[in-house]
Amino acid sequence: MSGGWIHDEHPFATPPDLRDPARQLRGRLASGITVFTSGGPDHRTGLTVSSLLVAEGEPSRVVALVGEATDLWFAIEQSGSWVLHVLGENDLELSDRFAGLRPSPGGLFAGLGVDDTPWGPSITRPNIRAYCRLERSVETGFHRLVTGVIDQIDSIIDIDLKGTINVCKAFSPHLDPPGHIVNVSSMAGVIGLYGYTAYSAAKFGVWGFSEALRMELKTRDIGVSVVFPPDTDTPQLRFENRTKPDELRNISKTIKPIPPEKVAQSIMGSIVSGEFLVFPDASSRATYHANRIAGPIVRKFLDSKVKSSTRTEEGD
Repeated sequence: MSGGWIHDEHPFATPPDLRDPARQLRGRLASGITVFTSGGPDHRTGLTVSSLLVAEGEPSRVVALVGEATDLWFAIEQSGSWVLHVLGENDLELSDRFAGLRPSPGGLFAGLGVDDTPWGPSITRPNIRAYCRLERSVETGFHRLVTGVIDQIDSIIDIDLKGTINVCKAFSPHLDPPGHIVNVSSMAGVIGLYGYTAYSAAKFGVWGFSEALRMELKTRDIGVSVVFPPDTDTPQLRFENRTKPDELRNISKTIKPIPPEKVAQSIMGSIVSGEFLVFPDASSRATYHANRIAGPIVRKFLDSKVKSSTRTEEGD
């Protein structure tokens, strides 16, 4: 009698590539804290919202309670749409800011990376966003019970990895030799960092994708480069520094951010030189080589930084 094999996975589970995005979004709402944003570029507003649910369907929907006297409801009523941002454990400052519990000099969106979309302002910090269109609202106590159709759900993987793939897919067939493509990864795509799990996965993916794309396009005399910027002095970094986990702060506290102009120069330089792996500064290049030659030592050093942060917290 031949031996059998007992699988440890659920026999009837839906394969990952077939799982409903709205169901996955609902599964990430264990904290129950989100930020809704709405309004145009000159009238942005937002509010921390915790009373909501996600209903799967065709299309899927979000149902939430929004204060009737809030600027958010006025903006949703006027524009007919909003952006839902799912907050994580490291987003307490963001939650308090939009709840009105923490001062925000310069306005709610000061210092944040923001993209204005047809649904409203999209904050780049949270990993997961849903873009919603108002379907109906019902007066409920002092609130409006709003129902929105989910037009789109994206995450950091969609933006940083799939976005790169989609742009290359769209433009590469139309490039004439000697054309050149420059993709932007990150030093978090060279070394995985505490608190950057999804971001590192996306940026490692950009590197791997660029490796394969370089080989495929070489036969057409189309060049490919991938740039690995370290911490760069931008408003987004300054905001992140206020909410970074202590473990990551302990790792990065000795790193001096480089100016964005230096990253831009390295991008332009890669087009001229044709260099594949591009590091904007000497420190980044040295870190890359150190990780290649002595990866276990580098990881041990970073682990010690994380552990020292944990010990400090316990001591407090």
